Amino acid sequence: MEDHNEFSMDISNVKSWRTLIKVAAYLVYLAGALFATITFSQHVSGQFPNDPIFRLMAFAGAWANFFSLGIMPIAKEYWVSGKAMTGAAWLFWFAEFMIVVFNTLAAYGSEWAAWWTPLSPASPVFVIAVWGLIWYLNPEAKVHQQQVNFFLEAQQSFQKKMRTAMTKQRIQDIMDEGAEQAAQQFAERSLSVVIDPTHKPRSKAKKVAEDTHGNNGYSKSERDDVAGQISDGAGEPNFTSR
Repeated sequence: MEDHNEFSMDISNVKSWRTLIKVAAYLVYLAGALFATITFSQHVSGQFPNDPIFRLMAFAGAWANFFSLGIMPIAKEYWVSGKAMTGAAWLFWFAEFMIVVFNTLAAYGSEWAAWWTPLSPASPVFVIAVWGLIWYLNPEAKVHQQQVNFFLEAQQSFQKKMRTAMTKQRIQDIMDEGAEQAAQQFAERSLSVVIDPTHKPRSKAKKVAEDTHGNNGYSKSERDDVAGQISDGAGEPNFTSR
């Protein structure tokens, strides 16, 4: 029992020392990155002595490398996953480290970095490209993109099927019936009337017959004769069904 307790205490001590060493190593890492960033920020901000806006932007761009260096170890431990993303993180971390070295040498006017001095202002742009690519290589981003693509494809497929269904006669009949009901409701609201849905309009043949023969089957010429009699004072004519 005592051996088990001693073993547990040893494991606990090891974990504590490992955590302490990791924190100390990270602080040393940040101290070196901070020194390089301050040196380079003074160099680039001095390029705009009479323009405070560009001086501030150059100062912020130089500090972008510091924040990138500070985030990368934490990202590789808790966020980076997958072969592509891990490989890119290691590759770009090494490239960014070399950029910081060249920026520091350029800030001190070293002849070794004379070729790099004209390129050093582009360091923040490299940081943007690095994190943009790493973010894109994240497996979670790929899954999200696949979900977005699936939603768009499903929406396009549904719209295509809707257009096909709209051409079917059964759907057209339903739409016609709905349009008639909507027209009836609109007419009743507009005219303040109640329309009898069982009322059937006269057929076209019946309308033509009535227009041709008039009331009670009399022709137009016969109605004109009667109208002439009324104008001559013959009295009111008496229409009777034939």
